[in-house]
Amino acid sequence: KVDQLQDSGGNAIITSDGSGNLTPNFNNAGGLVLLSSATLSGDTEVVFNNSIITSTYKSYIIRAVEVHTSADNVACYFRVSDDNGSSYKSSDYKISVHVLVVNLNNNTYISRQATSAQGTIAGMYEGIGNDTGEALNFELQLFDPLASSDTQLMVKSLYQSNNGRQTLNNGFGTHGTSTSVNNIKIYPASGNFAEGTISIYGVKT
Repeated sequence: KVDQLQDSGGNAIITSDGSGNLTPNFNNAGGLVLLSSATLSGDTEVVFNNSIITSTYKSYIIRAVEVHTSADNVACYFRVSDDNGSSYKSSDYKISVHVLVVNLNNNTYISRQATSAQGTIAGMYEGIGNDTGEALNFELQLFDPLASSDTQLMVKSLYQSNNGRQTLNNGFGTHGTSTSVNNIKIYPASGNFAEGTISIYGVKT
């Protein structure tokens, strides 16, 4: 009989209060640690600052679930900062994306390769729709953003386009900067994020 399950380092993974009520310690229970989560309601941007992006982790994953935009036919972008948001980098993004667009009504598809000098998450080929059921989901991973070198990244997004077609973006690239990235913001090209959640996780190594 135990009230606490620990890993080999003595860190608590699951704790019981002795009455059958369990409390998992998510910081020690897996590879991802939830650091912050934003519930969207008319937000023009979501910012994760230098209190979140620290030297604790070498990699960060930002996930969006069921994000609805107020405007139709828009793109979604990110911008990085090396001064905790006093300014954001508007250039030096080098992103390559494979875009797959599928019309579920007749099973036809379009496949495209594209590049972007902006921090594009979605909407490079077809814009995000804002009708019922047209939501954006994405995952953006930053690798070693505090290193004084190019910040490498991967991005994957899935959404219904303004034409009602299922759209998948798979991208990778860098932001060329000689200083550390310690702040990132996510925003739609116009309008706001009407609803959904955007969360950031630290990746344990």
